[in-house]
Amino acid sequence: METKIEQKMLDDNALWQFAVHFYQAPGIATQLLALQNQYALNINQLIFAIWLATQKHQLTGFPEVTTASESWRNDIVIPLRNLRFNIKQQKNSTAEDVSASIGVVKPAHLIEACYQQLLKAELAAEKVELSYLYQQRNEYSQIQFQSKSSAELVFENLNICWDLCLVNNSESEFKEQVQLFNGAVIKWLKES
Repeated sequence: METKIEQKMLDDNALWQFAVHFYQAPGIATQLLALQNQYALNINQLIFAIWLATQKHQLTGFPEVTTASESWRNDIVIPLRNLRFNIKQQKNSTAEDVSASIGVVKPAHLIEACYQQLLKAELAAEKVELSYLYQQRNEYSQIQFQSKSSAELVFENLNICWDLCLVNNSESEFKEQVQLFNGAVIKWLKES
């Protein structure tokens, strides 16, 4: 059983703090969401790879599907996201016009409230996933003792991510999106 101190560390670990700060940097959220929504990339793994580099750790791999972080992602995060997307479609659909024609009013405010709650639940689930990654950090990285800059390590770690992703996404549009994300990361590195 976890102590209160251990619980606090997992709830508010350095990876989570980094993720919140990084996600708020100009251009980052837009690029991450494009990679997630258009190419089904695990943006938590991208954030993990970048965070490791800022800690002078070189990425050596990613958790397998059987690990806690991937199981959580597949069983909880992705279904929540899919449900939220479905509600967003309902929210934005023209069903209101159809419903109104038969005397039923679409409860838009209730659908919006449901959508917002799912958004919060998805974020909480992603925080759990990042907590699992944080706990597994030493299994998937090694300390880099060479005199590489954080920027060099960031792009070495990202290249490992991109190599894994290119197996499933060889199209030129994906490569363009990767370049856009890399550009946003370069800007972030210069400003941090």
